[in-house]
Amino acid sequence: MNFFRAEMYANESVRQLAGVLKQLIDSAIRINIITHSLGTRMALSAMNVLGDFDGEYDDKIDNLTMWEAAVADNAMTNLDNYEKKKAYNPVAMEIFPYAYKVPKHITLLFN
Repeated sequence: MNFFRAEMYANESVRQLAGVLKQLIDSAIRINIITHSLGTRMALSAMNVLGDFDGEYDDKIDNLTMWEAAVADNAMTNLDNYEKKKAYNPVAMEIFPYAYKVPKHITLLFN
């Protein structure tokens, strides 16, 4: 399977992942997430959905560890000056302005 097809399938799965994370959080289950490559984009996308709930899911995931993340360097930028920052996104990948709210701790390894 090529990477572009994998991206398509990953994007289709994000809402389901957000739903699973929401169920775990609502059940008071502690969550630690370790991602690699495209899995990072999926996790950030799901957390971006949860982070847009007016604080309901802020700091609900204990740790997010991203290994060789397949996202741009500015993927977790906020919406301040969004248009200006979007110009510096090297491969036109998504940004996730609300994702940072959901995990308590974020670690990035080898991007």
